[in-house]
Amino acid sequence: MFDYTQIQFWTFTLGGLGLFLFGIVSLSKTLKRIAGNKLKKFLSKCSDNPIKGLLTGAGFTSIIQSSSATTALTVGLVRAGILTFAQAAGIIIGANIGTTITAFIISIPILEYMPIVLFIGSIILLLTTRQKLTNVGDICFALGSIFFGLWLIDINLESLSSYPWFKDTFIALNNSPWLGLLIGALSSAIFQSSSAVIGVLQGIYAISDFSGITFFGIAPIVLGANIGTTIDVILASIGGNKDSKRVALFHVLFNVIGSLIFMGLIYACQDFLKSSSSWPIDPKLQIALFHLIFNSITAFIVIPILKPIDKLFHFIIKGEDVKRHEIKIKELDTKAMKEFPSAGIQLAKEEVDIMFSYVIEMFENINKYLQSQNQNDAIYVHELEISIDKIDRLLNEYLLLADKGELSENDLKLFTCVLKGCKDIERLGDYGENLINFFESAYERKNKFHSSLFEDINLLNKQCLDILKMTQQTYINQDKKLSLSIISLRREYILQTDALLEKYYQTFSNQSDKKISYLNLVYADIISDYQRVFSHCSNIAKLFNSDKTYI
Repeated sequence: MFDYTQIQFWTFTLGGLGLFLFGIVSLSKTLKRIAGNKLKKFLSKCSDNPIKGLLTGAGFTSIIQSSSATTALTVGLVRAGILTFAQAAGIIIGANIGTTITAFIISIPILEYMPIVLFIGSIILLLTTRQKLTNVGDICFALGSIFFGLWLIDINLESLSSYPWFKDTFIALNNSPWLGLLIGALSSAIFQSSSAVIGVLQGIYAISDFSGITFFGIAPIVLGANIGTTIDVILASIGGNKDSKRVALFHVLFNVIGSLIFMGLIYACQDFLKSSSSWPIDPKLQIALFHLIFNSITAFIVIPILKPIDKLFHFIIKGEDVKRHEIKIKELDTKAMKEFPSAGIQLAKEEVDIMFSYVIEMFENINKYLQSQNQNDAIYVHELEISIDKIDRLLNEYLLLADKGELSENDLKLFTCVLKGCKDIERLGDYGENLINFFESAYERKNKFHSSLFEDINLLNKQCLDILKMTQQTYINQDKKLSLSIISLRREYILQTDALLEKYYQTFSNQSDKKISYLNLVYADIISDYQRVFSHCSNIAKLFNSDKTYI
C-alpha cells in the first residue's frame, strides 16, 4: 500500500514531468509558428555545403529547441526534392549539436525563479489580443513550464536518495553501462525528445552523490537518448523517396556508430569516470558538457567525409533519386550597371524574361500534375518558385546600382517596366506555388475533384497558360495592341470565374452529403488564385497601354 508520502512523490514527479514535456512541445510549436513558412526556404538556402548545413542545423535547432522538428522538416524537404542527401546530412548533424543547448540552460541554477516567468506569460496571455504580445506570452509560459516542471522533479527526486532500491538501481547501472544505453534509447523513443530524457537525467544525477552513481553509469544513458531520438526521422521517411530513406538510415547509423565508439572510450576511461563524484564541476553541467562533446566530435569526424558517405549510402540503397531539373541563374554584371546603366537595364530585362519563362513552366507542370499526379511535376514547380524568388532578389540588388541621373527618358521607362514587371512576375510564381500546394494536399488526403469541378480547374489552368504566354510576348515586344487584348481578356475571365464560384456555392449548399472534403473548403481559394494570376497579367499589360473603358 502507498502511504501519503509516496502518493505525493509520484503526483509531483509525474506532474513535473508533464509540465516539462508540455513546455518543450509548446515552445517548439510557438517558435515554428512565428517563423512560419520561412523555415523551409531558410533551410534550403543555407545548406549549400556541409559546413553551412551543420551551422544552419545547429542554429535552427538551438532556436526552436527541437532536433526532432528540424530532422522531420529536413526529411520533408528531401522528399520534396529540394534538399540532396549531402545537404540534409549536414543539417541533421548540426541539429544534434543544437539540441545540446537545452542541457546547458537546465544546468544554470535558476529553476526556483522560473515560476515567475510562467506567471508573467499567463498574465500576458490573459490581458492581450495582439499577436506579437501573444507570441511573447506563449514563449514565457512555455519556458516557465519547462523549468517549473524540472524544479518539481528535482525537489521530489531528493527524497529518493534514502530509498535502498534507488541506490541498488544506480549500482546496477555502474556495473552495466549497456543497460543505461538501452534505458536512454527506449526513454527517448517513448517521449520523442532526447532533451526531456537528458533534463530529467540531470536532475537525478544532481542528487546522486548520496547514491553511489558515477559518470561511468550515467554517460551511456545520454548516448542512448541520442539513439532513441532517431525514431522521428524514421517515421518521417516512411513512404518517401530513396533519398529520404538514405537520410533516415544515415541518422540512425550516425548516432548508433558514434555511441558505440564512445561506449568503447567510456570503458577505456572507466577508472577516471568512476571518480567523477569528486569533480569540481556541477553534476548537471557535466552531463551538458559530455552531450556537447559527444555530438561535436562525431560531427567533425563525419563532415569532411560526407562525399564518400553519400556514395556509400547510394550503394546501400539503390534506386533513382528524385528527378532534378537544372535551373540556371546567371550572375548579373554589376560593372555594366555602374558604368553603362542603359546596357545594365537591358540585361535586367532579359533576366525578367527568364523569370516569365519559369512562371509559364510552373503552370505547364501544374497542368501535368493535375493529369497524372506525378510527384516530380510538383517538385519541379517548387524548385521553379525558389528560382523565381532568387532572381527577384538578385534583380532588386542589381537595380539599386543604377544611377538614374544618367538615364534617358526611354531608359527610365524601361527601368520602370523592369521593376514593376519583376514584382508582378514574382507574385505570379507565388500563386503558382499556392495552387500546387492545394492540389498536393488534396491528393495526399485522397480527395478527388468532382468531374465538373475538375473540368473547371483544367479550363482555368489552360486559360492561365494562354494569358501568361500572351503577356510574355507583350512584355518582350512591348506590343500595345496585344496588351489591350490581355486587359479585355482578364475582364472576361474574372466574370467567368465569379460565375463559377456562384454556381459552386449554390451546388454546395444544396448537397445532401454531410461530409465536407478538403476540396470543398479550398475551392474558393483555388479560384481566387487563378483570378489573381489574370490580374497580375493585366498589370503587366498596362505597362504598355491602358483601356480607358476599363479604367
